[in-house]
Amino acid sequence: SVLYIPCVLFGAGLTLVFVSLFEFVLAQSPYSMKGMLIGLTFCLTWGLPQFVNAILMLVFVSFYHQPYKFFGCGSAYYATDAVIGLLGVCLFGIVVWRYRYRERVENV
Repeated sequence: SVLYIPCVLFGAGLTLVFVSLFEFVLAQSPYSMKGMLIGLTFCLTWGLPQFVNAILMLVFVSFYHQPYKFFGCGSAYYATDAVIGLLGVCLFGIVVWRYRYRERVENV
């Protein structure tokens, strides 16, 4: 029962992050590209990580020849997952560093 608290906090935090992410994408994208950018954001936050994780599972399960003992394959999977995560954080840092806030010019 104590494990419910971290799960609830994680779920609430994830919900807030994705709501603010979609709000940011909607606010910063041009009107004609909103649908495409929402789809791309959804793909990059949900679809691509699941796909990469599935490929990693297949590679490491076939490499260690333990089809039902995936988590017993040692630290190689976790090291690879950590390196991919670190590359993602570095890419995020580069994007944030190069980002320029778009100023709107409204004719009143």
